[in-house]
Amino acid sequence: MSARITNYGMDRVASTSSYYPSSTDAYFERWHRYTAVGTGSSTPSESDVALEAEVARTSDTGGFLKSETAETDSTNNVVRYTSTTYRVFNFSSAYNLTEYGHFTDSTGSNAVFRDLFRQDPNDPNSAAITISVQSGDQLQIIKTFVLEVAWEAVAKTVTITGIGDIAGTQVVAVATTEFATILGFLRGLWPGETSSTYVDMHPFSAAVGSTARDYSVSSSIGIGADGIRDTYTSGSYTLRTRFTYQTNEANYEWYGWVAFGYRDAGVRFIPDTQPAFTKADTYTLEIWLDVSWTRG
Repeated sequence: MSARITNYGMDRVASTSSYYPSSTDAYFERWHRYTAVGTGSSTPSESDVALEAEVARTSDTGGFLKSETAETDSTNNVVRYTSTTYRVFNFSSAYNLTEYGHFTDSTGSNAVFRDLFRQDPNDPNSAAITISVQSGDQLQIIKTFVLEVAWEAVAKTVTITGIGDIAGTQVVAVATTEFATILGFLRGLWPGETSSTYVDMHPFSAAVGSTARDYSVSSSIGIGADGIRDTYTSGSYTLRTRFTYQTNEANYEWYGWVAFGYRDAGVRFIPDTQPAFTKADTYTLEIWLDVSWTRG
């Protein structure tokens, strides 16, 4: 994410589905589907929800095809999704364009990103420029959206009421470079995702052997629980998902658990001492998964 992402955009992450609206749009693009241009010159602010002087807004791709990639990057220690999409404007009047932004909707004050046109579009500190267009001109804006999640293993202490503290390792495990698997995992963590298919928790009912981040995650390692997300608090940029096991569920020795988005990818916790505890039929167990997001 960019520092030019607005506070409104940060909040909308928690209420915008990751799924694409049509075959021409990329995943996560509902969050930034529309692009607008204008003639304002004020310095962009994170509190902006609109352009200073908008003259046109569109979702027209001009026939240019999207591109999408998903990868595990061991050099930068991240799981990454990248999309490149296009927006094409056709002008019937002359304008001196100075600003642009990306919006969630076709009308209204819902800017998730705003900036001035720059000599270097990737450098928000480079000089502002003016793009002059005449009637009959076209303007193409290319959007590159990057979503990254830390790909790491960290020491973690988990507190279970009635059991006590359990020391172990939390690891984001992704065993494959397959696009669908990595995409599904990131969709599962995306706060605005509405499909429970991508938000699932499973306990390990047997030893799983490895805390490696490229270790396979299986959905058949225990009884699953769908996540229920808390109500989002504006400005917090964090969201809790709760997974609940009732008294009649998963009553055995637990060797750890995994919240996974899709097949061989998930956020795992493996205790140092296995099994860590036994869930009896007198316990109702609620596990929390907290997701926070920042501007990159």
